[in-house]
Amino acid sequence: METEESLMAKTTEKSTLAAEFSDLTGFQRDALAILARDGPAYGLAIKRALEDVYEQEVNHGQLYPNLNTLVEAGYVEKSQRDKRTNEYKLADAGYELLEQHQIWLTACLDGE
Repeated sequence: METEESLMAKTTEKSTLAAEFSDLTGFQRDALAILARDGPAYGLAIKRALEDVYEQEVNHGQLYPNLNTLVEAGYVEKSQRDKRTNEYKLADAGYELLEQHQIWLTACLDGE
């Protein structure tokens, strides 16, 4: 049986994750989802995937600053694929954030 202390810790953790998720823009959330779905990708592949979702052009000025924000927040890892190309990968923290949001959405849809 869980103690009151462990229940409080779980509640605080869920609240923190919910706040962190709500602090992201829809574009940033979608970029995380694309990386979760497709795995590690370079910027142009992420751009094309987002364009498929939005059915409109995504410009570089929108994509790269948002990817950098996700890297700085620890949700995405960035590495160099070659001299000109960076690769982006969903970090454990990004996966956990999406997973917790999925649990919350499922509970909402189930009327919980």
